[in-house]
Amino acid sequence: MMKQSILLIGLFWLFSIGIHAQDGYEYLKLEDMAGFEPQAGNWQVVGDVVVDPRVDPHATHEPQPKKKKKRGKQEEAPEPIRVTSGTGVLINLPTEEQKDNLLTSWQHGDLILELEVMMPPGSNSGIFLQGRYEIQLFDSYGVRLPQFSDIGGIYRNWEQDIQKSYMGKAPLLNAAKAPGLWQSLKIDFKAPRFDEAGNKIANARIQEVVLNGMVIHKNVELPTYTGGQISKQEAPMGPLLIQGDHGAVAFRNIRYKKMKEGQAKLGPLQYEVRRGRFESEKQFFEEGEVVASGETNTLTYEVADEPQHFGVSFTGKLTVPDDALHTFRLHLGCVGVLKINGEVVAEGYNYAEGSVALSAGAHDFQLIYSHFQAWRGKRLGVQVATANSYWQDLHAFSSFPPGGSATAPILVEPGSEPRLVRAFARHPDVDGLLTHAVGVGTPEGVHFLYDQTAGSPVSMWRGGFVDATPMWHDRGNATFNPQGLVQYLSAAPSIAIKGQAKSEVITKGYQLDPATGLPTFNLEVGGVAVQDQLKPEDGSALAREIIFPEGVLAEVQAATASQIEALGAGLYAVGDKQYFISVPAGMQSEVRSLGPDQQALVITAPAQKISYLLIW
Repeated sequence: MMKQSILLIGLFWLFSIGIHAQDGYEYLKLEDMAGFEPQAGNWQVVGDVVVDPRVDPHATHEPQPKKKKKRGKQEEAPEPIRVTSGTGVLINLPTEEQKDNLLTSWQHGDLILELEVMMPPGSNSGIFLQGRYEIQLFDSYGVRLPQFSDIGGIYRNWEQDIQKSYMGKAPLLNAAKAPGLWQSLKIDFKAPRFDEAGNKIANARIQEVVLNGMVIHKNVELPTYTGGQISKQEAPMGPLLIQGDHGAVAFRNIRYKKMKEGQAKLGPLQYEVRRGRFESEKQFFEEGEVVASGETNTLTYEVADEPQHFGVSFTGKLTVPDDALHTFRLHLGCVGVLKINGEVVAEGYNYAEGSVALSAGAHDFQLIYSHFQAWRGKRLGVQVATANSYWQDLHAFSSFPPGGSATAPILVEPGSEPRLVRAFARHPDVDGLLTHAVGVGTPEGVHFLYDQTAGSPVSMWRGGFVDATPMWHDRGNATFNPQGLVQYLSAAPSIAIKGQAKSEVITKGYQLDPATGLPTFNLEVGGVAVQDQLKPEDGSALAREIIFPEGVLAEVQAATASQIEALGAGLYAVGDKQYFISVPAGMQSEVRSLGPDQQALVITAPAQKISYLLIW
């Protein structure tokens, strides 16, 4: 209750000092071209864009006669890119006469940039941080071994001087979605540092790049500019540049925050060391025997020269430079509690986090750390950040040295044959766990999770198969983590028998195909025996085929989403262009409304087989 009160007080205080965005982000609303420098006209703001992944807008095609449709109507040739008037989407449609790059009217140093991007087939663009360091944008769908020239790569330059040459950096993996789908991108960039005389004293750095939820760069130093830069003179500030002369590209939901280094100061600190087993602040002060005390300018548990069963308290001043909401993280080998100005901000076991609004200046700081379990390593780390400042360590390096997991990951890969792992599984639309899930990994790198209870695939991904550490390490929890670009599907049952109000699904296990090693899932749906098969297609997609007994009329709800768009010739964009479903000729398909905010793509067939392709 006390923490809730502190939070409410903090929110009130923030509003009173006029902070309008607690997350620190500024948003490009894309209602017009405000925020950008003038350009030739190839860049514009529209309401929506639809890209047909089957048509390359950059290819030169001979005019083809329009196909005749029934009743004498002619079928329109597919348009590679269609736009709808409105606001919210920024698109580049270059021509030979109009192909300007786009520059922001604002400049940045350290920056966190988040956006969504859509690449048409064969398209090429790039984002230049400070106009000098390019993160490549490219249609890299299906690429197995990405290069610096693929999406997310850090581009090279072509300088002959070895001191200025940079050969680029390939992404750690290919996290590209299919052309025509929205892809999320987050870039955390640190600008180069200069001394008072203007000499560079630290190189620019890409702290992290995340594409479609996958980390593709981590802590990459940029010794110099990349190719295509606005200037070969590096600087503390520069505009954002988006390449506009290579191909069509669209963006939406662009937001950014300008960052800075944390400048909080802690100390000097008074400390007291008490011997005993303390699981609470009350025990520490009422039962602890003081064995050492003094003053220190360094926050570390090492002031307690005790092997185990001890506690240490620190009191002093924390000085912060700005009025802001400050978030603290405690990394603890056992338990700890942090108080600022006498109020509890964070407390817990192993890890704790909490926030408090602080005005610029000095504040009372108190931290109590207790180590009472001999089997746990001693560690004490305290970090602080604001919305526009990076995490800052307040502790000594030796008190909480950085490092990864103490356990090597247990990775499972298919090898030359498919691999199955039965597990419990999580799904964003399901409370609790799916208890009868089967992960299927294939040599092609196209994997899926099948829920036998629902009789449906519930997710699919490309890349590595699974990290089974949560399942097999120590006692385990029976779950695993997919190791690739995951696309979640509906978790509801998808197969129904026509004429039945509700077709109950009963799993009958699965059998492996001797030729492929892939499973065929056997189901009983509404009392009817059904076989469900999934396999990789073209190395990047997933094909599903459901087989029914002769004479049975069935349908498959292939997708459920808030938005499903028919693109023509059996192609559908699902979930605001998150993935595609391609329905082959001979299958009947339609989008049905399930309510004001939900639609379903339903497929039926005159014969005993329903099939479709999942593309993401």
